[in-house]
Amino acid sequence: MQEWFDPATPDQAVVMTWPDSQAPGGQAFLTLGLPKVDLQEHDGMKLVRCALTKSTQRSLTIHAERNSGSEG
Repeated sequence: MQEWFDPATPDQAVVMTWPDSQAPGGQAFLTLGLPKVDLQEHDGMKLVRCALTKSTQRSLTIHAERNSGSEG
Protein backbone atom coordinates (compact mmCIF):
# COMPACT_ATOMS: atom_id res chain seq x y z
CA MET A 1 0.00 0.00 0.00
CA GLN A 2 2.80 2.44 0.82
CA GLU A 3 4.30 2.01 -2.65
CA TRP A 4 0.91 2.48 -4.34
CA PHE A 5 -0.36 5.44 -2.30
CA ASP A 6 0.73 8.93 -3.39
CA PRO A 7 0.79 11.21 -0.30
CA ALA A 8 1.18 14.26 -2.56
CA THR A 9 -2.37 13.77 -3.88
CA PRO A 10 -4.59 16.22 -1.98
CA ASP A 11 -7.67 15.11 -0.03
CA GLN A 12 -6.89 11.40 -0.15
CA ALA A 13 -6.09 8.93 2.58
CA VAL A 14 -6.25 5.23 3.27
CA VAL A 15 -7.51 3.98 6.64
CA MET A 16 -6.90 0.32 7.43
CA THR A 17 -8.42 -1.49 10.40
CA TRP A 18 -8.13 -5.04 11.68
CA PRO A 19 -9.03 -7.00 14.82
CA ASP A 20 -6.41 -6.73 17.56
CA SER A 21 -7.24 -7.94 21.04
CA GLN A 22 -4.43 -5.80 22.52
CA ALA A 23 -5.70 -2.53 21.00
CA PRO A 24 -8.41 -0.31 22.52
CA GLY A 25 -11.83 -1.59 21.51
CA GLY A 26 -10.23 -4.66 19.95
CA GLN A 27 -9.46 -2.80 16.69
CA ALA A 28 -6.14 -1.50 15.40
CA PHE A 29 -5.85 1.35 12.86
CA LEU A 30 -3.18 2.49 10.44
CA THR A 31 -3.47 5.46 8.10
CA LEU A 32 -1.63 6.62 5.01
CA GLY A 33 -2.11 10.30 4.32
CA LEU A 34 -4.32 12.57 6.37
CA PRO A 35 -7.87 11.27 6.60
CA LYS A 36 -10.75 13.76 6.52
CA VAL A 37 -11.89 12.30 9.82
CA ASP A 38 -10.33 12.44 13.24
CA LEU A 39 -9.71 9.03 14.87
CA GLN A 40 -10.13 9.29 18.64
CA GLU A 41 -10.01 6.90 21.56
CA HIS A 42 -12.67 7.34 24.24
CA ASP A 43 -13.37 4.95 27.13
CA GLY A 44 -11.49 2.15 25.38
CA MET A 45 -13.31 2.55 22.05
CA LYS A 46 -12.10 3.99 18.76
CA LEU A 47 -14.38 6.71 17.45
CA VAL A 48 -14.44 8.57 14.14
CA ARG A 49 -15.19 12.27 14.30
CA CYS A 50 -15.79 14.50 11.30
CA ALA A 51 -17.21 17.93 10.62
CA LEU A 52 -20.89 18.13 9.81
CA THR A 53 -21.81 19.62 6.47
CA LYS A 54 -24.65 22.12 6.28
CA SER A 55 -26.72 19.46 4.53
CA THR A 56 -26.13 16.94 7.32
CA GLN A 57 -26.92 19.55 9.98
CA ARG A 58 -30.18 20.38 8.19
CA SER A 59 -31.10 16.68 7.96
CA LEU A 60 -30.42 16.14 11.66
CA THR A 61 -32.52 19.18 12.56
CA ILE A 62 -35.44 17.95 10.42
CA HIS A 63 -35.16 14.45 11.94
CA ALA A 64 -35.12 15.87 15.50
CA GLU A 65 -38.14 18.11 14.78
CA ARG A 66 -40.13 15.20 13.32
CA ASN A 67 -39.36 12.98 16.30
CA SER A 68 -39.84 15.58 19.05
CA GLY A 69 -43.62 15.20 18.95
CA SER A 70 -43.62 11.40 18.93
CA GLU A 71 -42.87 11.00 22.64
CA GLY A 72 -45.55 10.99 25.25
